[in-house]
Amino acid sequence: AGSSLWEVAAVDENGKVLPAIGASVSGAREGRAADPNTLIDEADTVPLKPTYRNSMYFDEIYHARTGYEHAHSLPTYETTHPPLGKVFMSLCIRAMGMTPFAWRFAGALTGVLMLPVIYLLALQILGSSRWALVAELMMALDCMHFTQTRIATIDSFPVLFMMLMFLFMVRWMRRDFLRTPMPKLLAELALSGLFMGMAIASKWIGCYGAIGLAVLFFSRVAELYSQYRYARRHPDEEGCELAERFPQRMRATILWCVVFFVLVPLLIYALSYIPYLSAYGRIRLDGTLFKRLWDAQVLMYDYHANLVAEHYFSSPWYEWPLIIRPMWYYSAPFPAAGMVSSILAFGNPAVWWGSLCGMLFILGYSVYRNLLPLAGIRPVRIDPLDRMMPVIVIGFLSAYLPWVLVSRLTFIYHYFASVPFIILALCMTFAYAERRWPRPVRGLSAAYLVISLILFIGFYPLASGHEVPREWCDAMNWFGNWMWY
Repeated sequence: AGSSLWEVAAVDENGKVLPAIGASVSGAREGRAADPNTLIDEADTVPLKPTYRNSMYFDEIYHARTGYEHAHSLPTYETTHPPLGKVFMSLCIRAMGMTPFAWRFAGALTGVLMLPVIYLLALQILGSSRWALVAELMMALDCMHFTQTRIATIDSFPVLFMMLMFLFMVRWMRRDFLRTPMPKLLAELALSGLFMGMAIASKWIGCYGAIGLAVLFFSRVAELYSQYRYARRHPDEEGCELAERFPQRMRATILWCVVFFVLVPLLIYALSYIPYLSAYGRIRLDGTLFKRLWDAQVLMYDYHANLVAEHYFSSPWYEWPLIIRPMWYYSAPFPAAGMVSSILAFGNPAVWWGSLCGMLFILGYSVYRNLLPLAGIRPVRIDPLDRMMPVIVIGFLSAYLPWVLVSRLTFIYHYFASVPFIILALCMTFAYAERRWPRPVRGLSAAYLVISLILFIGFYPLASGHEVPREWCDAMNWFGNWMWY
């Protein structure tokens, strides 16, 4: 009772659709009985063999559906996340129809764009095109990046926007605050605020990244203020005459940041609800509109705050870096004899486990270089890598630490926003080690990428749903009940 049928077809042994003459209905639940002939009027669209290539899987049943509803100004069924990512899906559905290619296109494009973005971010942080290329290749060979950006869910959108907002914040931090023209300085901050707003409007994890962004900004402000005070005390030193510009420039920067990081994100967030609100008719700026917006936020908060559920594939935050429990998305209902087709969300062990070691080093070294010198144990030296280390640490902690406080059901794909920063941490570890052992470290990094490629190929069927012999998946199922197929 209460189930729905949308389309049925009968086929012969050759897969040819047999024409249906008519259909009738009786005993239907009140209010659920539509014209039964709509069950057989599109029989040619029913897939002979349902697979992920022609059907929805996992949370696509919510998010791709929402994209369709936004595209046609229909009431929205799923409202547990902000709408921007689903708006992008709706644009593709409107342009290309309600097909798997269309509803997955925006997320796949986002996954492609992550590669040049992490290259640029690594180039800003590490100052080396070699290690930026290594970071880009590591992300390309990560199984979760591959899986998560080809399914029509919203997670890929906030991760890309978070990477971009950190990229432009780092570009601003590297500028000479007193010598760079103000329009250039403000442009970097404006773009950072723009992408921060887009991240939050896609998923609330963007708020976690926004906290990290604020820490970086005000840390830089504190550093500049300290330099200003030094210049005031030593006016005869070279360059100190520029210190007079600091108060006026900093006041202007702070005021513009209220626009870039408060007003603009709020505007983006509100505008992303236009397709949602259009289902109610013509949009008018009145109390009803603001009440609907507010009610949508309350609904989202209540859903996540009060969710009580159990799930076999759930995993707590401390299991994610070790890939203890991958998240199962799909298994083919009709695989060929002896064959397997399955999709799971998990990291490439080489990328994740190696990057975890890099992040542990960076976290420990960050404490050593930034906290111990404050106690007078070791003087601080000027080092470009040391100066950029907090970006990786703060970026990672802002994406990861909030999940420690979340008591609701969580899954390994919630670690996705942390992956770019652990990759950057390993590349920074390589960059530090290269100073002492240049030739061995370059050889080690090349070997590391080769191992990552081999494991990506090995795990590819389990990350993609590609049908392979069961023995292949058995060989990659390293631990008891680790992979699901």
